[in-house]
Amino acid sequence: MEQNVGNKGVAGVSIVEILISMVLVAIALVAVTTVFPSMNKNRKGIYEADQARMLATEALEGLQLYSTYSDNSCGLLASGSHDSPEGVGFCNSFHNKNVPMGSTTYKVAWEINCGAASGGGSLNTADVTVEWTKGKPHKITLSGILQ
Repeated sequence: MEQNVGNKGVAGVSIVEILISMVLVAIALVAVTTVFPSMNKNRKGIYEADQARMLATEALEGLQLYSTYSDNSCGLLASGSHDSPEGVGFCNSFHNKNVPMGSTTYKVAWEINCGAASGGGSLNTADVTVEWTKGKPHKITLSGILQ
């Protein structure tokens, strides 16, 4: 059994095709390697934003706790008097102060809007703002309702 093999059957992969595939693989590798440093940079920013969000949540929870122990919580908090006989002294240590956490320093502040949630009733709103600078200024605001 003899088979005649023509010119088309003998043809293989040329060196030009190999070079083209190597160039395409090199371009893909360069694209992938440039993505990793930017991913690491963004991941660090996410960590700092999570820390700021935790500080804002802690401040808002402290304000809500303070408002449940005090009869005139809105008036006292809005006027700047932050002493609580029940021991909720968190207000003095947080309001408009710099809080160092890790390599970043956060500034925590809040604003109390008396009667804003219920049209002049007993519910009040609080806006807690946490600011920090890491390369450029960042800010997170968390809102909640106080009694």
